[in-house]
Amino acid sequence: MRVPVLLALAGCGPRAAPAGFVPSDLPLDGVAYLNAWVLGATAPKDALGRFVSDFATAVDGASGERTACSEWFEIVDAEVPSRPPQLLGATPAAAAAVKVPAGGEPTLWPGFAPTSRQVAAIRDPHGLAKCCAGRPDACTARYVGEVLSGNGKMYRLDRSSGAAEWYPAASASGPYALRLAGNPYVGEDCGAWRDGVPLAVNGTFVVGVSTATRFEDNARADALRQARQTANSWLREHGLGDSKLAELSEERWCVESFSGESGATEHLAHVLAYLPGT
Repeated sequence: MRVPVLLALAGCGPRAAPAGFVPSDLPLDGVAYLNAWVLGATAPKDALGRFVSDFATAVDGASGERTACSEWFEIVDAEVPSRPPQLLGATPAAAAAVKVPAGGEPTLWPGFAPTSRQVAAIRDPHGLAKCCAGRPDACTARYVGEVLSGNGKMYRLDRSSGAAEWYPAASASGPYALRLAGNPYVGEDCGAWRDGVPLAVNGTFVVGVSTATRFEDNARADALRQARQTANSWLREHGLGDSKLAELSEERWCVESFSGESGATEHLAHVLAYLPGT
C-alpha cells in the first residue's frame, strides 16, 4: 500500500472547498467520522488495533500502543463508504508539510474519495474480555478500529484578507484517516462503545437504545427489545434462522437518569449485545 505523499501546489488562487467538505463551527453535528484524523505515514496494519489513551485528543496513526490484547483483533477489508466522509482536523505532521503564509491559519480540511477501508475486527469477544480483565494495563476504552485509504486534496483556511478563503494546499494518496472504536470491556458503563460500536469477524455487535421512561426496568427491557430487533434483521440479511437469537449475549449496559419535562426522574438505557455468526 502506498504511503501518503504531500505535494505543495504552487500558483493556485483561492477557491471554495468542494461540495460536502465546507466546514462550519467545529465539531460538526451529524458527521459520521467525528473522530477521524489524517493518518500520516502510518500504514493501516500498524495503526489498527492500537489501544488509545482515554485522554488523548490529537490522535494519529502512531498514537496509542499495540499490546498483547491487540492480538484479539483481525485486520479485514470492509465495504467502502458510499459517499466521501467529512473529516475533522489534521495531524501536526500533515500541517507542517503545508506552507502557511504570514497571517494565514494552519487549518487543514481534507477532501478525499475513499477507495479502500480496513477495520480491526474482534476475533473472539470473550477472548478479548478475558485478556483485558487479566491484563488491565494492556487495554483502554478506545482503539483504532478503522482506516480509510484513497485519493484527494487538502484545503487550507486563510483569513488574512478578512474573509474566510480556502486554498488548495496539498494532494495525497494512500491511507489518510482513522476512526476509533469503543472497547466494551474497559471503562465506564456509559463509555465509548455507545458511539464507536466494535466490529466482529464472525458475528455482529448491536446497540439497543430505549425510549425515556420513568422506570429503569422498563428502560432496560425496551433497550434489549431494540437490540433483539436489530439482531434479527442481521440474521435475515445473512440468511440465518431466528433460532440463533437464543445465542444473543448482553455485553454491556448503560442507564442514564435525568429530570424530565415534568420534573420527574426519567431513565434512558443502552445495551450492547453480541450475536455470533456461523
